[in-house]
Amino acid sequence: MPETSPAPHAVERISENFFAVKSFATQAAALIQFSQPRDIVVNDIQKISYKGHKEGIPIRFWGKDNNLPHYREQLIADNNIVAILLQTKRDINFGTGPFAYKKMDVSDDGRINIKEVPMPDDAAEFFDRNNIEDYFLDSFKNEFIHCNIFTEFTRTNELKIDRIVNHDCKYVRLGEQNDLGKIINSYVSGSWATKEYQKEGICEYDREIFPVPMYNGTNEQIQFMLHTGDRFLNDGYYNSPTWFGSREWIELANLVPQWHLSNIKNGYTIRFHIQIPKGFFDVQAEGSTPEAIAKAKKSSDERKKQFTDDVNDILAGVSGAGRTLFTTYDVTNILGKKWPGVIIEPINVDIKDSAMLELFDKTNTAIISAQGIHQTLANIETAGKLSSGSEMRNAFNVYEGTKTTIPRKNILKAINLVKKINRWNPEIFFGFGSPELTTLDENPTGINKDAVVPAEASSKAA
Repeated sequence: MPETSPAPHAVERISENFFAVKSFATQAAALIQFSQPRDIVVNDIQKISYKGHKEGIPIRFWGKDNNLPHYREQLIADNNIVAILLQTKRDINFGTGPFAYKKMDVSDDGRINIKEVPMPDDAAEFFDRNNIEDYFLDSFKNEFIHCNIFTEFTRTNELKIDRIVNHDCKYVRLGEQNDLGKIINSYVSGSWATKEYQKEGICEYDREIFPVPMYNGTNEQIQFMLHTGDRFLNDGYYNSPTWFGSREWIELANLVPQWHLSNIKNGYTIRFHIQIPKGFFDVQAEGSTPEAIAKAKKSSDERKKQFTDDVNDILAGVSGAGRTLFTTYDVTNILGKKWPGVIIEPINVDIKDSAMLELFDKTNTAIISAQGIHQTLANIETAGKLSSGSEMRNAFNVYEGTKTTIPRKNILKAINLVKKINRWNPEIFFGFGSPELTTLDENPTGINKDAVVPAEASSKAA
């Protein structure tokens, strides 16, 4: 049979959807992406059967595979800047923590004057019993990553709220709307993302599911779920964060470090063409029996594997950089020629490192722009340097003054409902302290502790 020509190119899989194609002829390389379908965010109604509900209950899937919250969190966990930007927004909005105040009067410029007061005993006891700071931090986290906050309430026998629990978005799904567009039930489970769901019919679910009725405004509910969050983008069931529009930029940014890491570990590209004569590793069988032939073949395979392992140990990886390989060959004195042996030829390929790094910078710019917060507040360097103190202070004051009101109100909806149901003092309000950053010559700490005010204090009176 005629010998086949070597493949004109090589394909290396970098990740699930990205492949590198390298040409031996032109020494060029290309990065190819097989994109995930955009219906990853499409939500369908599916019937799921579980213990005691073999006929199935209609649940609104969150994402095509009912795992969109898990996907979002894994996406940002793999990125070097998105998580810290979201965490910075959480930290600024939480500020110095919750406190109580009274609204005093309205100033001439239409601003509300407030007075901080001691935390009332009933609120203090409730906050302590429910680990309120952890509740707030978890709620801010779900607000900024998913724009959905699920709070479960439990009443006492006297119909007062005794407990509130923030359920992470990864573990809550909403039931189907009724004919009036109302969602009657929510469902809590820790295994939504671990299942492979069939496309049609009733999906069998072998894990526990806990139904929790949605809040309906009556006093008859001993237990209920309150769904809040930023509804700027909403599909009728779940809210969606505006930053998620940059998800493909984030996916791309996550791949660039993998590309370089893979290149470093594997010598950047196919660096050597190693030509081995046919029969070079063959071992002569000691006889013509099947056992002798099988033994010779096994020895040949072992010699070939040992050779390739030895060469890889010398030439591949970080430790192989700059190595020198020595081999020997035989010469026939009669013909004056060398016997055929192993030939190792280097392959020079320009993989455009600088272009990939420039692409990484562009993706980071797009990602930061989608977050709506100045990168200096997350200590992210730009143009190879960190920002000045005055730039950071101004960025903080602008963000705190323009971007914290809505998230804080969304978080406080659950507390205000507790205040209403438990009949706390209606003249007492709750907010989050906001430190005002100053120059160091005004205060050595850089924080004006006398300017700790809630979001409402910077808003004009209605």
